[in-house]
Amino acid sequence: MDKLDDVSIATLRAANIGEDLLPSLSRDDIKDLFPGPENFLRRRAIWLVVNKDEKVLDELQRVIQPTNSQYISEMKSRWEAFYSKVRFYGVMKKAMKPPKTLNGAVFRALQLLFPSSTMPPKKLGLSSEALFHVLTTSEDPDVFLRQRPLSCPVVLVSEDNCMIAIGNMPVTTFNTERFNEGLLYLMAYYYALHLTYPKCISTLLSVLQTEILQDSIHEQDLTPSYKKAIGEWKSFIE
Repeated sequence: MDKLDDVSIATLRAANIGEDLLPSLSRDDIKDLFPGPENFLRRRAIWLVVNKDEKVLDELQRVIQPTNSQYISEMKSRWEAFYSKVRFYGVMKKAMKPPKTLNGAVFRALQLLFPSSTMPPKKLGLSSEALFHVLTTSEDPDVFLRQRPLSCPVVLVSEDNCMIAIGNMPVTTFNTERFNEGLLYLMAYYYALHLTYPKCISTLLSVLQTEILQDSIHEQDLTPSYKKAIGEWKSFIE
């Protein structure tokens, strides 16, 4: 419970909930223990401690297609197909040059292929930095997160592993071999925590929402940037 504040720990102990019982807490349990808008950040912190890796994908399924037991596997299949096609799309759009179609190059190209009209914060640099950042050997991830101008979910890539962080809080780690699935987990955290897409990558995340997650967007929320990007993508794959 080292990531929780004193009030959260005291409340859990008063309810006889130890660290061993945390994984059994549902979203409703957490709301009952910490009601009200003043406890929003505490609920979020506890949810992040409780839910990691596949559990956050389970939450994504619960939100989008609760009755489809195959949703996660189908989503991963859609992502693999999308990921494969986007390499050719990137070369065609001159966002990538062969053979630079490895994971990092694809992730950087995604924002160029599905651009937003809003520029990223100057301190962020490239829009792709809102999605992932490759740590240098001299970079401390804690220092990097504290100085990062955005608090949205991000994948940090090091020589040893990948880490997903939200704000300045690391929430899970996974093997670098699964780096290409990192965006799926980022999207799951956006849904599970009801986070708003940063404007500088909103078009890309909206494309992932409709094409990979298969969650529709209300007509009034369809931006010109999304309509243009998805139209060009549909023309390419069809």
